[in-house]
Amino acid sequence: MPLLDPISSVTEALRKSNVIGDVIPDKLTFQPTVLFSIRWGDREVMLGNELDKSDTVQEPTVTLMPMSATEGNATYTLAMLDPDAPSHEDRKYGPFRHWLISKMRPPTPSDVESAAATEEGLLLTQSFKPITTYRPPGPGTGTGSHRYVFLLFREPENGYNLPSNAPEYGDTLEERRKWSPMQFAANHGLVLVGANYFVLASE
Repeated sequence: MPLLDPISSVTEALRKSNVIGDVIPDKLTFQPTVLFSIRWGDREVMLGNELDKSDTVQEPTVTLMPMSATEGNATYTLAMLDPDAPSHEDRKYGPFRHWLISKMRPPTPSDVESAAATEEGLLLTQSFKPITTYRPPGPGTGTGSHRYVFLLFREPENGYNLPSNAPEYGDTLEERRKWSPMQFAANHGLVLVGANYFVLASE
């Protein structure tokens, strides 16, 4: 069996888990152009690996690896969501919006040189408050396994602004339910450039 390149591995894993289909529309021609990692300490999201609830209590760190110079000059929006709310069999509240951040910038070439010299890691930086604050996974007891999906979107060249009453600012459970990341992207000119996910089993 031939080895898959990193980009093909992403789409293969997303199709196998039905993230493409349930979250990313089948009809969308999605070709990842940015690889990125999500970490809680030494625990990393790796295309469907299983994490524990205790691993994900705090905001994770994000590392971005643009595959081209063009991507490196862009800004990004990151969304974290649970399509399996309240359960995989009954997804009436999904996708549930766990986290939404905009205006995220990758490291500059000078940052890369500096990090190489000091052996420091490079994190995707953002100096703005999240649109939706981070809410850690908390699947209901007995609801089985949940997929927690991260979608990375490239923003328009001039960015975008949300009105002060945008639903994405809502932090209550009810305000986070039934949120469409693809509709949000369409409304604001965002282009999907990366995706990742992990699995967490309910207690």
